[in-house]
Amino acid sequence: MGKIHTIYLIATLVLILTLLIGCSINSNKPVDETKIEKDIKSFHYQLQSTSFKDLKSLNVDFLIIDVDDSNLNSFQISVLKQTENGKKENMKILSYLSIGEAEDYRNYWKETWKVRNPDFIDLENPEWKGNYKVNYWDVVWQNITIERIKDIADLGYDGVYLDVVDAFEYYQNKGRDTAKQDMVEFVGTLSKAIKEIYPNFIIVSQSNPELYEEENFKNAIDGIGRESVWYQNDEKISEDNVNYVLDYMKITKNDGKLVFVIDYPTTNQNVCDFYSKCKEEEFYCLATNVALDRNIPITCH
Repeated sequence: MGKIHTIYLIATLVLILTLLIGCSINSNKPVDETKIEKDIKSFHYQLQSTSFKDLKSLNVDFLIIDVDDSNLNSFQISVLKQTENGKKENMKILSYLSIGEAEDYRNYWKETWKVRNPDFIDLENPEWKGNYKVNYWDVVWQNITIERIKDIADLGYDGVYLDVVDAFEYYQNKGRDTAKQDMVEFVGTLSKAIKEIYPNFIIVSQSNPELYEEENFKNAIDGIGRESVWYQNDEKISEDNVNYVLDYMKITKNDGKLVFVIDYPTTNQNVCDFYSKCKEEEFYCLATNVALDRNIPITCH
């Protein structure tokens, strides 16, 4: 019986060693980094009704919120970046910032301001009450914007998500020949000003990816964002329009810059189709609602 026991013990040990060696070999197999990269590119974009409690539960690489809506302090921002409960490491937090319109609910707005007082305040946007077109080439407005970005950076935000960059189209239609170049120079000016203080501060520009053709614009930004690439709500964008936008977005991504896509499909079929197409391009992808008040992304089921 002693010999049989010994033989059984040896056989068991051999089996265990074989399994351990097999596991070790398997663990050294090449990893498909591209597939992993596709799976981990995530972000959340919410501009209304944010709460610190909800934001803490998110597990994303990038978080884009409104500094005034969220009203986070420096400590709360630092807590959100902590790695705990399986959260992504090194989550980056960006604040939304409109640079092509002035908003009368921001702290820079003065009660005496109205159209053409001060000079850079232009007509109110009929689609967004309280939002006024601005002469963004005006030095006073540029300084207001730069100071606002500095305040955002001082709070601990990692970057800004610039909106209404397409305001140059409005002024082109009004006959200003330099409108596009004025915007390119404006983005370059504010990027240079903040990066002199915070070299790693992230500048992302939403809409008009064709601005990336401008060398000064390309050098000023760290990424682009685009809404409704494949879907306008549940209506599919035409193939020609999709391809036009994708050409610029692919160039931007291949240059090592960030590309964020926000679409607003509502049916599960369209949500799944959106994520499939977006992840195939290896962009950061988000399906959400038009009001941008969801506390979690819409997922594919």
